[in-house]
Amino acid sequence: MGQAKQKKVTRRAILETEERCIYCAAAPSTIEHMPPLVLFLKRQRPKGLEFAACQECNNGTKGADAVAALFSRISQADQDPFWENGGGVTLRHTVERDAPGVRDEVFDERKATTRWMRGRTGVLTPKAVIHADGPLVKAYLDVFAAKLGMALYREHVGKPLAMEGGVQTIWYMNSGLSEKMALAHLSILPIGGSLKQGTFTAREQFAYRYNCDEKSIFAALIGLNSNFHVFLIASSTPEKFMLPLTMRNISATMNFLRPGQLVDHLATNTLRPRRLLTPP
Repeated sequence: MGQAKQKKVTRRAILETEERCIYCAAAPSTIEHMPPLVLFLKRQRPKGLEFAACQECNNGTKGADAVAALFSRISQADQDPFWENGGGVTLRHTVERDAPGVRDEVFDERKATTRWMRGRTGVLTPKAVIHADGPLVKAYLDVFAAKLGMALYREHVGKPLAMEGGVQTIWYMNSGLSEKMALAHLSILPIGGSLKQGTFTAREQFAYRYNCDEKSIFAALIGLNSNFHVFLIASSTPEKFMLPLTMRNISATMNFLRPGQLVDHLATNTLRPRRLLTPP
């Protein structure tokens, strides 16, 4: 069977086995890759973690995917060849198109600061400090983290997160995840996961540790290109597990979202329209 035909068969099989979108109650009509293609170098991604989604959730949250991909590539390295090739240019254009206002918010000259930091040679060099603490970045990354939780819950529990369920998320940029906090998360997450297709793996770009009862709760720590991390707990009965939890010291990057809230959360907190317009 040819590759194109195989892809069509796989798409049909996924859609036929799902009664609803993994993100809301609507009927599914598209295939969602989570994590998305935009996060991988040259959009080359092993097969797996493909889910049924409605068009509004798939298209209406792609700005969140682009912003997450952007921050997964921003590092403290002296030089990153990614930003010097076509991939970096394409990603910047994608963010400007799908997440309007984010670039201006992040690179606001009024908030720009410089910090002297040691590079690979040990010599102190000036580094531009990015303040990604604005409302647009938070809204997009909150939604992306919730998408990850809902997708991985479906993968490991075997059914979409219940509409009355929810996902609590905490995300960390760059070196924001301390060793102490990482060890605290990992202490309850014994199982490793990633994407693999034959000998083609993507562990350096996407890997996670998780725990799951295979019935109603899933928890994970996910690493994306080593620069962006998400800790999440998804449950179909959040009240049973006292979700959402309160953690004051990291409340700025915490959030709790339920299925059906993703698109409206972006519409309320970003510059995107509330509903997608379809051509006549």
